[in-house]
Amino acid sequence: MSARRVLTGAALAATVAAGVLIPTTASAAPTGVTGACGTTNAAYTSGAEAHWTIQCSGGNVSVTGWVKDTDADGQCAQVYAYFPYTGNWKYSARACPKGDVKEFTLTDQGSTGANVYLREIG
Repeated sequence: MSARRVLTGAALAATVAAGVLIPTTASAAPTGVTGACGTTNAAYTSGAEAHWTIQCSGGNVSVTGWVKDTDADGQCAQVYAYFPYTGNWKYSARACPKGDVKEFTLTDQGSTGANVYLREIG
């Protein structure tokens, strides 16, 4: 087995152990991304969509983007982020009803990125 395959397997195992989901298909469960500074990401659930960029500057991490409710199911779409440096959670405004879009900027101290999630909430 090559060193590259071992590293890839270890990285995948660490991601699964941390409970982080890489968004690939729509689902009802929250979906999220561990993102480094300078990355752009998107997440989808069965009734929500979000896009964001993570920027680091001046000792702060900012997650900036938008969240959209895509289903008339009585739930709202919301983005939330965990900032590992401080251990703080930050939450966007809720987007609802269907078609509503909310822009957000979530900022906290740090310089390595944030864990960002999309969920549907009643």
